[in-house]
Amino acid sequence: MKIKYLLPFLILSFWKCTPDRGPVRFEMEYFDKTFEVGPGLDPFETHFFEYNNMATRIEAYKSDFNVEDDDIISIFPRSLRFINVNTNDTYDFVNEISVKIFKPAEPNRKFEIFYHIPNGNRLGSALDLVPNENDLKDIMLEDRFSIEVSLVRFRDNPPTNFTTRMEMRFDVR
Repeated sequence: MKIKYLLPFLILSFWKCTPDRGPVRFEMEYFDKTFEVGPGLDPFETHFFEYNNMATRIEAYKSDFNVEDDDIISIFPRSLRFINVNTNDTYDFVNEISVKIFKPAEPNRKFEIFYHIPNGNRLGSALDLVPNENDLKDIMLEDRFSIEVSLVRFRDNPPTNFTTRMEMRFDVR
């Protein structure tokens, strides 16, 4: 009688919710994009910063790591950090952030890859966003991609004019 209750538990304990993605072969890194956040931005509007036709440098990565297209199983967002590069002001005025990726030829088909939602903690002058689980292989194996950064509603006006540098990474499996 007790085995009847134990069997479903044993089966469920070995069941994985997500498939094994395999080992990371290499990381794709992009550190060359910045945007300006100014003190006059309206806190009730969404502010967009778009970067079009960014080079994926996929051919250089594949050559450096001796990998072919068929060897790549998936490409997932790993990390995105916003860094205030010219002042000590914090990102405490930010409420929500969404970062989306898209093919330059398909600007209406965007996929969210990173986000930030408020959690009550003080943010500091660097802000780490949370990656989504979107497989970006079909986009990142192309020569070019585009991203859109959305600053959605501020808690307050930005304190000063400052430059934000983005450090973005993707895992290639």
